[in-house]
Amino acid sequence: MTHRLFVIFGALLLTASFGIKTYSADFTSIEGTYVLQSRELADGTILTPPSVAGLYVLHDGYMSLNRAAKDSKGNITSRSAIGTYKIKGSTYSVELIYNAGNVGTGISYDFDKKSGSSEMVMTDGNVEMNIPLSDNLYGSFGPDSLTSMSRGKYIDKWVKVK
Repeated sequence: MTHRLFVIFGALLLTASFGIKTYSADFTSIEGTYVLQSRELADGTILTPPSVAGLYVLHDGYMSLNRAAKDSKGNITSRSAIGTYKIKGSTYSVELIYNAGNVGTGISYDFDKKSGSSEMVMTDGNVEMNIPLSDNLYGSFGPDSLTSMSRGKYIDKWVKVK
């Protein structure tokens, strides 16, 4: 009887460990649709819709980002990007096809293809990386969320809706 309980317990433990490993391995997929919920500015001000709006889609190797924010002084920043991405091992690579932005000085458009890559690291159940082709932009993808941070400027909180 004791031997049978030991075998059953061992089988349950082995099954549970496969489930944990499968979850961790599957989560390296950052694919999904994310909606911007809030932006915390460096001074601690928190902006929420309608002062911020954003949609970020990663699907089947394509990415699209649209994000805009209006701070308490009425200054508007925005970014729009279209591109492709791939994940090979722990490397995230992106090629931008189109990029437009406004950092308060007017809109600039860029149709020149640019590519870059970054290493992804799994930390505390999140996929973390420096965002390629961005100055000081860092991202942390959780199972149902994304946090992106421009060091010293803002922290954006996104929720995964699909």
